[in-house]
Amino acid sequence: MRQLSSFIGQSEVNLVATLGHPRSMYLAEPYKSLEYFDQEKFCLSENKCELRWCQTQFFVKDGVVTNFNFKGNHCCAVDWNY
Repeated sequence: MRQLSSFIGQSEVNLVATLGHPRSMYLAEPYKSLEYFDQEKFCLSENKCELRWCQTQFFVKDGVVTNFNFKGNHCCAVDWNY
């Protein structure tokens, strides 16, 4: 597991090498947004299931990760579980 903040200042190449290819990528000059998405179905019983998900977005400028954010009902603020 790795702290998301440890990617700040790292290269986009290193980010992709570590996490794999993003689910989507957007350009909004001068930034690039790389988005990762994870989801799983979690069942407490046969009739009680929920979808757990997390979307993490990294912002890259000039090939360097400058920031990130995340949203979802199953995000961990410290660790990345890939």
